[in-house]
Formats: sequence, structure tokens, C-alpha cells
Amino acid sequence: MSELKNVISTLFHLQGQIHLLIETLEKCTKNENLLNQIELTSFNSDINFQKSVQGLLSNQSIIMFCSFLDEYNRYLTPQIDNSVYKDRITSLKQLNKPILKRINKWKDLYSFRNKLVAHNFRTNNKSFFSTDEVEIYKIPNTISEKILFDGIIYLICTNIRDLFPDVISQIDPDFIMLNKLKIIGEDIDNEKELTELYLQVLQ
Repeated sequence: MSELKNVISTLFHLQGQIHLLIETLEKCTKNENLLNQIELTSFNSDINFQKSVQGLLSNQSIIMFCSFLDEYNRYLTPQIDNSVYKDRITSLKQLNKPILKRINKWKDLYSFRNKLVAHNFRTNNKSFFSTDEVEIYKIPNTISEKILFDGIIYLICTNIRDLFPDVISQIDPDFIMLNKLKIIGEDIDNEKELTELYLQVLQ
């Protein structure tokens, strides 16, 4: 199986998930009053449901943006598949250069992902909480920036479609990732188990 086919499949699936995420985030922003009818009882009144969903989706979007860029930069290389596609991949990278230049304006994308949303609030073993210094991050933070990023990713994938129709014709358009997964979950009595664990701790 062509490794390029695998990379393109990965990029296209990431693009689809990113678009769904950003559209969901946009709808969340536009339906603030409706969402805030849902009450979060475990937190103080400063955190409403819409802000909670928006913040969590925003953080996930940063992780997904970085995942797409990782796949594109690290695996979509002229050397893939013994350089069979070298010329076309080189052309693709050249075509997408201004797109990547715009993305690079968000210069703190990876450091924000690494320190604040994907890992345990540390960079090089230094905790986020170890200093009072205000940290500044240039990332796609507003909804308009996220929509732009989503559009940029779509444009990259469009260029891939145009240059690699032969590879894309080998990709099953009806493939569903969940059909390749077996996720095990249990219907449990969470309150009972927490009570039992709490009692064990007290012993």
C-alpha cells in the first residue's frame, strides 16, 4: 500500500474533523443565549455553559491544527514511497508556500499546544505555575482566525486533490474510522464505586 495514500487519508480525515469542530464552535458562539440555558452546577457563576464549551473546543482546535501541520510537514515529503512522487510533492509544497507563510504568523501555536492544552502545563520540565510572569501567545484565538485556519487547511487539501487524483482514486470515500475501532466501555454505577473508593481511603 502506498504510504502517500496513508498520509493523504490522514490529512483528509483531519481536515474533516477540523471543519466539523470549527463549525460547531461557530454555532456555539452564535447561540450563546440558548446554550446558557443549560446550567453548570459544579462551578461558580462566572463559568457558563457556552463559555465552557467554547473554551474546550478552542483548545481542541489548537491540538487538531498542530496534528494536521505535523502530518503535512513531517510525512508528506518528496522522499515518500521511494521518491516516486517527488516532483509532484515538490510542486505541492511550492504551491502551498504562501499558505504556510500565513500559518506561521501564529508563531506560538506549538508552544501553546505543548504547554497548555496537550500536556501537563510544563515545558522542558518547567511548570506553568512556577512563575508569576505573564506569558504571551500568538495563536488563532478568535473565531474569525479559526475559520481562516479551517479555510487554509481546506485549500491545502484542494491542492492535494488537484495534484494527486491517481492516489485519491484509491481511497475509499465510504471509509468510516469507527469501523476500524473497538472501543470498550462499561455501564457502571459511578456513585457506588466512588463511595466504595472513598470509604477505602478513609480506612
